[in-house]
Amino acid sequence: MENNIFVNGANPPGIHIGYEANHDRFVHNIIVANSQFDNPETDIDFQKGDSKGKLYEFIGPPLQGSWVEEMDSNLFYNDLGHFLATVHFRPLGSSSKTFTLEEWQTLGLDRNSVYGDPLFVDPEQGDYRVKDESPALKLGFKNFEMNRFGLLQDYKL
Repeated sequence: MENNIFVNGANPPGIHIGYEANHDRFVHNIIVANSQFDNPETDIDFQKGDSKGKLYEFIGPPLQGSWVEEMDSNLFYNDLGHFLATVHFRPLGSSSKTFTLEEWQTLGLDRNSVYGDPLFVDPEQGDYRVKDESPALKLGFKNFEMNRFGLLQDYKL
């Protein structure tokens, strides 16, 4: 996943039962969370949890090797005022840990990512392009037209 905007999702982005030797990439994205919209599933039985504004929730990452091929240059922001990510290790139910951004980066994840306001142009009107001074642009994020996302009319099966 590259160059996406996630705003106030019920579930934060993350791995849901990861596999060894995967080649997943998660780069140049903007992730914004607000704890009032939380409604996450925290296990494989679809039990609801409470992410409290977390910006990632990993459920069962790979037991060996890296969790993703690349996860970097993302911008994070939430109503808590700081980054939080939780990992629920396998076997599920055995242990969970919540990480600050600095702890997350020591795992080799998001080493160049930052926490900060994305400076959206006009989110109240659905314009999630970022202003020229947005830290997201320095991370490699590229603005796109707000009417050109999802499945477009020229999509073919």
